[in-house]
Amino acid sequence: RKVLCMFGVKPSLRSQTHPQAVNRPSVGLQCGGGGGEQAVRVLRVATWNIAGGKKSAQAPETWTAVDQRAAVFKEVLRWGGDVVALQECEAASAYESLEAGYSFVGSAPAHCGFVHLYVRRGMVCDVCPADQTLKLPVVVARLKCVAEADEAESRFLKVVAVHLPSGESEAGARRKCVQAVVAPSDMCG
Repeated sequence: RKVLCMFGVKPSLRSQTHPQAVNRPSVGLQCGGGGGEQAVRVLRVATWNIAGGKKSAQAPETWTAVDQRAAVFKEVLRWGGDVVALQECEAASAYESLEAGYSFVGSAPAHCGFVHLYVRRGMVCDVCPADQTLKLPVVVARLKCVAEADEAESRFLKVVAVHLPSGESEAGARRKCVQAVVAPSDMCG
C-alpha cells in the first residue's frame, strides 16, 4: 500500500469505472522517423505479483481461486499495459484470459511459482534465450520500438520479467540476478 501511494495510486479492491481515472505511469521513447522527424510513443509497462492464486486476507470468505484470477485479469486488462510482467503465476503456461489482448512471450520458474511476460498483440517481439546455467527467474525479450527498412537500423528495447526473492538474507541472490540481467550478454544484447 505504501509503495502504491508513493506513486500516487490509491489502493482499492474495486476497479475504477473510468479508465481515465487510473494514474498510469509511463515512459516516453524517443523514436527517430524518416527525414529527421522525431516521434514519441508512450510505452506502458505493468508488473504485478499475483500471489499464485492465494486468497487475500481482505477478500470475502466466499472468494475462490477462480474469483481471484478473474479479478487479476480484469485489472491487467483495465490497466492496458503494452508490456505486462506477472510474478507467482500458478503454472508455466499462458493465461487464456489474457490471450485476446496479449501475446505470451514466455515463462520461467521462480522461488514461488512462475514469472510470465506478455506484450500487447501486434507488437514485434523476439524471445531472448536466458543463460540456463544461471537458473534465474527471468524472461527476456527484445521489443522493436522503431522499424526501419534496413533491419540493422531498427531500434530495440530489452524488456525483462523477473521475480526477485525477498528478505535480507536474499540480498546476494537479488544482486546476482540483477547483475546478470543488466550485464552485456547474449540475452538480446
